[in-house]
Parts: sequence; structure tokens; C-alpha cells
Amino acid sequence: MVRCFALIISLVFIVSSGLSYAGDKISYSPEYMKQVHQTFEKYGCVSCHDISGAGMEFSKSGKTAANKGYGCIGLQTIIITAGAKNMDGPGISTAKKAFHGQRCDECHDISGKGKEGKNLTDIGVDIYGKKLGCVSMYTAITAEKSKK
Repeated sequence: MVRCFALIISLVFIVSSGLSYAGDKISYSPEYMKQVHQTFEKYGCVSCHDISGAGMEFSKSGKTAANKGYGCIGLQTIIITAGAKNMDGPGISTAKKAFHGQRCDECHDISGKGKEGKNLTDIGVDIYGKKLGCVSMYTAITAEKSKK
């Protein structure tokens, strides 16, 4: 479970830190791309994604998961839920601190009383309805913090 939270948080940090915008175009620094490759390999993203080409394509198992309606966050949720049933200890408290520290709890209810399939709070339902997800929200929150 800690690994899953760490993956999500790592990817959010990498995505928010390596982008530069010029009009409608997004560019990625070489250091950013190196971090992406390392993170994808470390956390097993390469089992569904092939990042060796010009874009990020699905592997065979990735296509199967996508055809079933599973995205990265959805699969991580399944893994976290399955792992939470069998895990306890200091790693769980670290994961919970990260979850609350990154403000994930503003949109997601980890008690299981949330709405939709993602355990969403009322704020989360509103954001989900606007077709925004975890990464876009984290990027917005980070931008807001940097203005202060």
C-alpha cells in the first residue's frame, strides 16, 4: 500500500515539476524524461505502458486493462484496497500522512463512505464531473502554493 501511495505521489511530483509551457505546446526537459523512465521502471508501469517510442503506448496487458475501463489510478486503487486488507504497521501511517499531506483527502474518502467508484467526497464528485483528475488537481494546488 505504501508503495502505491508513493507511486502516485512520485508521479504527481514528476509531472508537475518537469513541464514547461509555450502557448499550446508542452516541452519536457531531459532530466524530467529520465525521471519518468526511472519511475516507470521502478513502480512497474512498464507492465502496461511502453515508453520507448515517441509517445506512451500501451503494452498488450495495458490494452487489456484499458479495454476493461481501468486507468492507472483505477488499478492503483484496486491494488491499494487489496493490500490494505493485509497490511498494518508504520508504513500505513506514512502512507496516511502522505495522503493527507498532499490533500488527497479533500476529494477521496478512505473510510469507504465516499460516492462513485472512487470513494469521492462532495468536492471530489464536483471535480470528477468537470473531467479533472488527481494529476490536474495536484498541479493546480502546487501552482496555488507557489503563488503564496
